[in-house]
Amino acid sequence: MKLISRLIIAFAALSLSVGSAAELKVATIDLQKLVNDFYKTDDAQKELSLVQTRIQTENKARLERIRKIQEELEGLKGQLQDGALAEAKMKELEEQYRDKNNEGIALDRERREYLERRTRSLNERMGRQMRVIVEEINKIVEDKARQGNYDFVFDKSARSGGGMQFLTYSKDSFDITAEILAELNKDAPATEEGDNAEPAPAAPEGE
Repeated sequence: MKLISRLIIAFAALSLSVGSAAELKVATIDLQKLVNDFYKTDDAQKELSLVQTRIQTENKARLERIRKIQEELEGLKGQLQDGALAEAKMKELEEQYRDKNNEGIALDRERREYLERRTRSLNERMGRQMRVIVEEINKIVEDKARQGNYDFVFDKSARSGGGMQFLTYSKDSFDITAEILAELNKDAPATEEGDNAEPAPAAPEGE
């Protein structure tokens, strides 16, 4: 809503400045491209992917333990169907089945809670990292706008809540995305072509 209000005010200012429109200096950027092509975004995504892989690995291990319990329950169920069992043995098997079933229920509940907790933590971590990245990009854009003495810098990738573009057209000559991207990636670590080495694993988080 704040962005929409700012854009409305900006367009109103442009429309009211017919006499001095030629003096206005306007630029456009593609914020989505800046975010996607910023090397820190790639680094963050790789780090988060490693965390997500660890979560999935742990979840699979927990599911395997539950599967084994289900197999044990099936075995106990088969024994309980033996009509020749003595009453004492029947009670013993019933108790084993009840305990094993409760164990399986508890393990599955713990697994679901673990998955929900770690997924929520991962999403929050992703949100924090993306906010830092966008703030850094905005800082570079603001510095570039001041240095270039721009009156307005519009994000041509911005869309309304209904999915409509705020800017339906702008000349390529107004676009300074490449300049901003070069500034953002000037300190990117050098990588050899075809280098597929994975980054060092992030420090493990507590469950």
